[in-house]
Amino acid sequence: MGSSWSGFLEKNELDEATGLTVKQKRILVQTWAPVDKDTKKYGVALLWQLFKEYPDVQQQFPQFKDESIDKIKDSPKLRAHGTAVVKAISTMIQNLDDAECLVELIKKTARSHYHRGIDYKYFEVDILLSLANVCKIRYEIQMYELSQILAQFVVQFLKSQLGRDVMTAEAEEAWVTVFKTINSVIKVGMDEEAIQSIQ
Repeated sequence: MGSSWSGFLEKNELDEATGLTVKQKRILVQTWAPVDKDTKKYGVALLWQLFKEYPDVQQQFPQFKDESIDKIKDSPKLRAHGTAVVKAISTMIQNLDDAECLVELIKKTARSHYHRGIDYKYFEVDILLSLANVCKIRYEIQMYELSQILAQFVVQFLKSQLGRDVMTAEAEEAWVTVFKTINSVIKVGMDEEAIQSIQ
């Protein structure tokens, strides 16, 4: 009886700061662990696959804009940026139990993107929105749609890399939830940066 009760609590105990249950946090750590062990490999694979499937997304990255997908596959710029992206996600996942630190890490990402002229809409996530029209827009991808691609893409990428045994429906739900949490903090961080830049 005690173990089923603790399982119930783990599944349902919600961390108000992150919007995640204890079980979801555990799932996120477990599903990300293989990626965290080889950040360069998975970082390159993640960005290369993203650019291959969504060529217009590649155009949003100045260092890869107008480059052949085959040319950038082995480039040091792709290795560096892919590694940085995976390490940033790893750091966030490692800090799921320290909400204050997690918020500061996410706000740091927000500030960095804000100063590069990237609007908050790039980070919004609503997984139910269709992705069908995203690649029809060149250079003017709606930020909302781009974030759709990124959230959905990470889930699909993890499925392809780790298998459906690891990326279960529960794992997918945990990843969607964490993206929503990250995005809400990014919104706050970008709003704060916008106010500071006006003053």
